[in-house]
Amino acid sequence: SSGCKDGNIWHHDTRVAQHKVAELIDHTSEVYGLKWNSNGDQLASGGNDNRVNIWDARASTPRLTKNNHVAAVKALAWCPWQSHILASGGGSYDRHIHFWNVSSDARVKSIDTGSQVTSIIWSKDFKELLSTHGFPNHNMTIWSYPTLNKTADIPAHESRILHSTISPDNQVVATAASDENLKIWRVFQNAR
Repeated sequence: SSGCKDGNIWHHDTRVAQHKVAELIDHTSEVYGLKWNSNGDQLASGGNDNRVNIWDARASTPRLTKNNHVAAVKALAWCPWQSHILASGGGSYDRHIHFWNVSSDARVKSIDTGSQVTSIIWSKDFKELLSTHGFPNHNMTIWSYPTLNKTADIPAHESRILHSTISPDNQVVATAASDENLKIWRVFQNAR
């Protein structure tokens, strides 16, 4: 799936020549974040319209729409041990991570991070999540969940972190920033 500048979301099947197989229309502005849940039956989308949508895999309209952010939503992540929990992070004028129970349609928690939220990664081995940030701090923060206590604040880059990803062993995070640096961090170390 891919998000478009016009607010549409396209589903692709690259096994066929006419690969665009569906189009979802609801966002009123550019789609910045997309994340499928681990079952592949729900897609979360976030956009420059400050909206979070939850789409069922076979539906053409959102099952759930949340308008609680006051800036663009790029950061989206599904909890690996509670598949009905979605975390969404807002931009510079928002700075919040909201936690949604998509089964009950309720916001269950929120935290003001103090900085633009650019990505969120849940640990699969610890009850923690990592958020990366842009203006003004350009840092990474590790939060316990569900208490949302800050367990670590890591100065990361000289400018906005654009992307992060976690290694297959769920211990190492790579971050790329607009300071043209790619950095590798061992953040979730197991004692295996």
